Amino acid sequence: MHICLLAQTLGYIEGGGHFWVYLNWGLGFHRAGARVTWLETVPRSFTPETFASHRTLLKNRLYEHGLPADLAFIHEDGEILSEQFGPLPVIREIAESSDLLVNLCYGLSNSITQQFHRKALIDIDPGLLQHWVTRGYFALAPYDFYFTISDAIGKPGHPIPTLGLKWFHTAPCVDTASWPVTSSTAESPYTTVSHWEAHEYVVEEDGSFYENTKKAGFEPFLDLPGHLSIPVELALCIDPAQTQEIQRLRELGWRIRPSSEVSKSPIDYQGYIQQSRGEFSVSKPSYVKMQSGWISDRTLCYLSSGKPVIVQDTGPIHYVSEGLGLLRFRTLEEAARHFQSLFTDYPTHSQSARHLAESIFDSRRVAERFLDVVFG
Repeated sequence: MHICLLAQTLGYIEGGGHFWVYLNWGLGFHRAGARVTWLETVPRSFTPETFASHRTLLKNRLYEHGLPADLAFIHEDGEILSEQFGPLPVIREIAESSDLLVNLCYGLSNSITQQFHRKALIDIDPGLLQHWVTRGYFALAPYDFYFTISDAIGKPGHPIPTLGLKWFHTAPCVDTASWPVTSSTAESPYTTVSHWEAHEYVVEEDGSFYENTKKAGFEPFLDLPGHLSIPVELALCIDPAQTQEIQRLRELGWRIRPSSEVSKSPIDYQGYIQQSRGEFSVSKPSYVKMQSGWISDRTLCYLSSGKPVIVQDTGPIHYVSEGLGLLRFRTLEEAARHFQSLFTDYPTHSQSARHLAESIFDSRRVAERFLDVVFG
């Protein structure tokens, strides 16, 4: 089986965690027995020199992480790269030889997608994707299958619109073979990696809007370190010039590190997670407000590494058992109680975290279930 996987890493090559989103899926399809072509959209701002350096880095990263993928490139609007970018595979030939196009990035010209015999889209931003389409920010090209990591979309009474489409559920995934269990000391911090501020807002039907950033999500929980006797650390993508904001967080008891120190490459990102005691993180306000049951791909990397996670409740996740390894909170007090639970029996929570990753989120298992729906 030949799968063409649409990724979007060239424009954010310094994002090690961002890269793992696509790599986990690519490794899952590879371990399920598929030949993988890694298709990237190339930003218009790229010069041939920038493209060449990023292409080499991408090729090396895939190789060092055990994914023997072919590479292909296209502009997002479907235009073929000029000859200045060098000899490249012909998209039409890739489409003709592929059994399936898997799109994890949403935006891709219909002139490209229609060349594939069978195509599937995976919604990893449930609620937000539907909001973007409803508001007219972009349109989705037609697909044969629409998957979402939310198991709530389409259920009676749920507020997220279906867009008139039939949505199949898929769990998000992590390549458990690439993310083995690692040890940490009791003094190791609970961590997370995140962007802090952005010009991102969700506009409601009545014209009101709210800020949809991690900063806004963290605000109700910023007093948490004062309730704990263990360190909590935020590795943030934040403008270093925001000295007052960084100082405010530190005065509240948070350890702060630039995300560029810990996630410049996939290996750096992995090392940071695996030396952590576990994860503490909130979600963007939209995931909470829309009750999508969203769970972060980053959280799965912690789970696979045997690191328990304390993360914000985003609505029911019916296919996951909570309480051991994965603890979700609605209030600051509930989050603090979860830390006490981990302190009381960390080994059990650590083992349960790994079990969740292996039994539900393992990339090969997820890929096989995905392909059963498409080809079953």
